[in-house]
Amino acid sequence: MRIPISGLSRLAALVGVLAMAAAADTTTTAAYRGSAYDTERQIPAYVEEHREGFVAGKHVYTRTAFLGADGKRIAERELDFASHDFMPDYIYRDLRNGYEEGAKVSPEKGAAQIHVHFRDSGKSPLKEKDIDVPEPCIINGGVGEFVKQRWSEISAGKQVAFNMVIPARLDYFRFVAYVDHKYTLTSAEAKGRKFLPVVVEPKSTMLAMLLPTIVMYEDVKTQRLICYQGIVNVADAKGRSLRVKTDYPVLGP
Repeated sequence: MRIPISGLSRLAALVGVLAMAAAADTTTTAAYRGSAYDTERQIPAYVEEHREGFVAGKHVYTRTAFLGADGKRIAERELDFASHDFMPDYIYRDLRNGYEEGAKVSPEKGAAQIHVHFRDSGKSPLKEKDIDVPEPCIINGGVGEFVKQRWSEISAGKQVAFNMVIPARLDYFRFVAYVDHKYTLTSAEAKGRKFLPVVVEPKSTMLAMLLPTIVMYEDVKTQRLICYQGIVNVADAKGRSLRVKTDYPVLGP
């Protein structure tokens, strides 16, 4: 069967459109691990297994499994960055006791309003609330994306402020990120990678008294974590959030 020249042109155009659509839908993944050390009890705490997804080069999700000393999954976290770089849809679940917390942009209100929820255990009632958060607003793992996009300011020594959503408090708090060179890594931890220690701390004096210093040791080349030091969602047997130092020997969040 012969196809007219005009038909060939339309067919070629259609093939081109389909090819571009297929390329745009191509998803690639990256996987890496981190090992957390309990800095208070001086023992290994857990292992993180991360899988990131990218569509046309854009980071669209991160799935994280937290493994206990016996290798069994104790908790999991999901971050969906498809709509917002700093405000991913977020949910964290402790598989041992049913603790859960999460946050997401309210679709009806847009970026100005965040729906937060948490429950202390599988037997506890769900607590939830809609909160209005001024920009820049950060939800959980969105802090890494925020640091990357504000890297030129942070690495130049400027303090950069943002509002961090804390689901367990059904609220948000003002934080600041800045470089503090008094924090460092050993050569064994850095593994030849040049880094900057980015401190993340609350502006609230009261909250600062409750939280240990958070330090994100950022790879200067990639703006990914080499090491994280501070409080985490993963809890001990009594439900108290652990204080850890997590090393990422190859690749980090």
